Amino acid sequence: RLGVSQHVLRALEHYSATHPRFADTYRTLPFGSRIVLSRLHKDVRKCQITLLRNTQLEHALLTPSALAALAPEIPAAAWPEALDITSLTLVRQLHDSVCVVALPSSGTEAPRELVMKAATGDPKYIYHELISLLQLPAHRNIIRPLYLATKKCGFGGKMGVVGMLLPFHRAGSLRDVLPLRSLTGTLAWSDQVRWAKGLAKALVHVVAQGGYYSDLRVDNVVLAEDGEAVLVDFEQRGVWAGFSAPEVACVENLAIVAMSADGEVPEVVRAEYRAKMDRFVPGWREVGKGVQKGRTEGFALGWLAMDIEEKEAAMVYMLGRALWCIFEGVGMPERAVWRQSDGEGGVDFPAYSRAGKRERELIDRCTRGRVDGRRGQGVVRVGGRIVLKEGDGTESAEVVQRAAKEWWVEELERGERFLEERERKRDERRESGQMGSSSVFGGRPRLEEVLDILESWEA
Repeated sequence: RLGVSQHVLRALEHYSATHPRFADTYRTLPFGSRIVLSRLHKDVRKCQITLLRNTQLEHALLTPSALAALAPEIPAAAWPEALDITSLTLVRQLHDSVCVVALPSSGTEAPRELVMKAATGDPKYIYHELISLLQLPAHRNIIRPLYLATKKCGFGGKMGVVGMLLPFHRAGSLRDVLPLRSLTGTLAWSDQVRWAKGLAKALVHVVAQGGYYSDLRVDNVVLAEDGEAVLVDFEQRGVWAGFSAPEVACVENLAIVAMSADGEVPEVVRAEYRAKMDRFVPGWREVGKGVQKGRTEGFALGWLAMDIEEKEAAMVYMLGRALWCIFEGVGMPERAVWRQSDGEGGVDFPAYSRAGKRERELIDRCTRGRVDGRRGQGVVRVGGRIVLKEGDGTESAEVVQRAAKEWWVEELERGERFLEERERKRDERRESGQMGSSSVFGGRPRLEEVLDILESWEA
């Protein structure tokens, strides 16, 4: 952990211990309120901390019946039972919006632990995910909501849906399981194939229902008690570049510049990139805006720029990246700048050190279209600092910033060339009547073919 995170924790502990009636005040805050650290000081007693009440979230929450009305195609019997969060006990916090909670104990049995995923800002994302999961027929490799998490709101007294309760799989995610089992020599090839096959089955199931899955990374794959891989996170907000298909990352990178805040990027540059986004993703300015809380086509602009065939091709690419992690026994396909190197085998995608020949061939087929000639990002994190990857750690901040900027300029230019080429290929496919072809980007296989190959390995 970074030292600053420990310092913030100490500051919060001091604040809560010295704040008058902190526990009572905390419990009466509207759901989604925040603790804001507006001034950080080396002396925790001098840090400026305030409680920021969030009244907007509770106003935006829907009752279970109002939420069900957004998706009338879901039978009433398919909607989970509602549980008031005041009946739950917090066990531990996993992420900002995810925690482990315990249900009230019944008789002599120990309290049942579940995962609660809740809205922390705009509830439309969690509502979209909930509806998307309930519209999918149940599948053993896809997480299933067990309860609606509700809270009585302080404004009007309605019982608003703040999130959902999901099965708690104690084994954790493949992000942690893979490097641990590699280190301890307990990563069995049979398990690797089983997890790979489970992911492929889940994706095939999603596509068969006319949908797509945009959030595939090993963090979002948990292991069930029976050893099956289970997909979680159906918000459809996309993943970072380490798992994302290049055609998706291209659009997302353009969007970062187009949507940058005032002062971050010159206005003339922002206007240029907004015009490019208007061309490549018509309607992008309205995505995620407003109060719509039902199912949409998702929120990741890179995915909304694609047709149904292109989405499947991008899913195959993400699956290929996940397969690389599984058969290399690592939790990350490449070292992100914000992560300090953690010694997970010392290899980055697309290099190999552990995967067998046929595994490599399948991964390479799934990830066709990747940019092999891409220059590696020239900066890395060492401790609490970002430094040049090939430097000695003494370079100035200006030198580091310049290296990072040069890399991003190359990425943006490469992405624009790719999108121009995609538009040309789309026109060619329309003119030749090849819509529906199994080859969209570089000849990646269809998901069904990937599953067939994985099934054959177990024969």
